[in-house]
Amino acid sequence: MTYENMLHFFFINSWQVINIIFQEFFITFRSEVFMVYGLAFFLMGFAIALQPKNFSNIPLAKSLKFLALFGIAHGLVEWGIMFIPFQREYLYLDGINNIIVFKTFLNSLSFMFLFMFGSSLLSETKQRWNGIHYIPVVIFGMWFMLFILSNIFYYDDFRTWINSSNAWSRYLLALPGSIISAYAIYLQIPLLKQRRFKVSSSKLQGFSAAFLLYAFAGGLIVPETTFLPASVINTKSFFELTGIPIYLIRATSGVLMAYYAVLILRIFKIEIERQLEQAQILNSVYNERERFSRDLHDGIIQSVYGVGLYLENASMSMDKEPEKSKSHIKTAIEKLDDVIIQMRNYINNLRAQSSNNTNILINSIFEIIHDFKIHSKINVDFAYDEAFNKFYPSGDVTQNIKLITFELLTNVIKHAQASNVKIKLKSNNNIITLIISDNGKGFNERNLKKRTSQGYHQGLNNIKERVYSLKGSLSINSKPKQGTTIEIEIPWEDDLDD
Repeated sequence: MTYENMLHFFFINSWQVINIIFQEFFITFRSEVFMVYGLAFFLMGFAIALQPKNFSNIPLAKSLKFLALFGIAHGLVEWGIMFIPFQREYLYLDGINNIIVFKTFLNSLSFMFLFMFGSSLLSETKQRWNGIHYIPVVIFGMWFMLFILSNIFYYDDFRTWINSSNAWSRYLLALPGSIISAYAIYLQIPLLKQRRFKVSSSKLQGFSAAFLLYAFAGGLIVPETTFLPASVINTKSFFELTGIPIYLIRATSGVLMAYYAVLILRIFKIEIERQLEQAQILNSVYNERERFSRDLHDGIIQSVYGVGLYLENASMSMDKEPEKSKSHIKTAIEKLDDVIIQMRNYINNLRAQSSNNTNILINSIFEIIHDFKIHSKINVDFAYDEAFNKFYPSGDVTQNIKLITFELLTNVIKHAQASNVKIKLKSNNNIITLIISDNGKGFNERNLKKRTSQGYHQGLNNIKERVYSLKGSLSINSKPKQGTTIEIEIPWEDDLDD
């Protein structure tokens, strides 16, 4: 025997020994594996079912109820596999067979829920194919008819009938359902980033991969039966080839699904916190507006009423007592000046009108623009993306953008000699972009340092420090007699840890 043949013989025999050891090990601990298998799916379904989602407008929220039903139903099925051997001592054969039939039906029903989850999530994400999640129901109905009729007219052997029915349910429901679910989950990566839920891509990719693993282990590898490909590619042949029972891989996919599902459910907690924060902001704004309304009524309106009385008296005494009439008019003018001052003070303190579609950052910029117009008479155009109607930066980012906007508008008043200012607040790829441009006299960027004595450069330094503290960037584009444009980019603060 040559050296090469000896090595070949050694490795072949070693693999056979290892294979036998693995097989014996998994046969010994079969019940424990099924316990973990069922527990993983059941806990995933239970955790999803307990998570409040009705308030959410995330596509994933509307589809998770089907995944919860899949997890709970499939967990019960796998626990049933574990407990059936223990019942053989206490039940007749017909009783055991009835349990197996019900388990087969429930298993197929769980696959229907899995298919419904994937198709529903795909429809919600793509915003089309509204009735696609009914396709799994139709397929399940077809399988059920096949399940009943094949027992009556085709199969005489009970075990063959059950295995064939199980195989068809996996081919028709579990396999496409798992693949579609994996694809639909993968589509959530850019969608959740766009909505400012910074779930790390690896978590969603892992969640998607868990479904692909189940598509292989639970949808492609089926019980051995009489038709192709189940007669060749099945749980028995896979075990003989690898020494690993397929239920171990299915259990692994279940554990991974449960793990990533729990991590991803955190986005709903973040969404609740955002909505509560926005509700508190809106409530504070409402209360403040009510307080100012009362102050206006009790203060300024009464003062205006007093001015009216002075003017009325002046008109009545104008012919007979002109000097007294002049005195009343003078007093009325003085009172009216006081009213104007009061009104200006109130207006300066009033918040910009807000609604359910704006947040504190937008309100703050509106306030700054309002004050800017009063003091400068410069026209200001403000535009912002619709993303700010639903998603809100952190308090630190909001405060710094507010102060940066105020500083830049102050510089426009002091130095720009502009008649028009445009402010844009944009959101794209997890970046907040603030652009402020004017049609003023502009300046030579090379000579910017020479403007320190005018106070402009120091203010710009303060702005740069704020931007850099938020890990942002700042660019200036200005030329003499062509105005100035300042663009600032700031990363949106993370909502979730990676």
